[in-house]
Amino acid sequence: MGRRPPHSQYLPIDLDVGSDNGRLLADPLYLGVRQPRLRGAAYWALLEAEPADVLRWTNGAALVGTGGPFDSVDIDGRRFTVGQGNNVLIFPGVGLGATAVGARWLPDQAFTAAADALAEFAAGGSWTGDPIYPPLGEIREVSRRVAVAVGLALVGSGAAPLLERAEIERRVGSAMWIPEYLPYRPIAAEHVPLRYRRGC
Repeated sequence: MGRRPPHSQYLPIDLDVGSDNGRLLADPLYLGVRQPRLRGAAYWALLEAEPADVLRWTNGAALVGTGGPFDSVDIDGRRFTVGQGNNVLIFPGVGLGATAVGARWLPDQAFTAAADALAEFAAGGSWTGDPIYPPLGEIREVSRRVAVAVGLALVGSGAAPLLERAEIERRVGSAMWIPEYLPYRPIAAEHVPLRYRRGC
């Protein structure tokens, strides 16, 4: 108890909210819920759940990722860190990788490669309750690895010119922005031109 099963043993949860497709609803082989698609309050009542609720309902067996920040959850003496999935984990690396290899278009393989590269960061956690996303402090390394994976996928799919892995890594590394700020010295307000003063 307490160990995560291999990723291949995870069971995704898919909530059926009905369908407005009359042909599907009339088909005797249709396995979905036979009702019109839920909308409005009924839809949100079915879908809305706090991470703490999901973890309690599953006794901590669920892997929970959200679009926004949530507090950690304690269940039976175990602490569960709620992962915050955010576009900052994928899209900077996708853009960097595509730009570095001179991609002509972005096929689905680029996004699959990006997701796989991000998943490698989560694979290190082996205990129930470990975060499923890397901390934002690792964002530069996440972006670099996502970019290299995307670049390789783009070259492999023919969406970019042929390049070796080492060249892709070199291009990604040289294209990464490093924030370097020059020191500044404050000046007295009377030396600031009137047009730049607040309220003028």
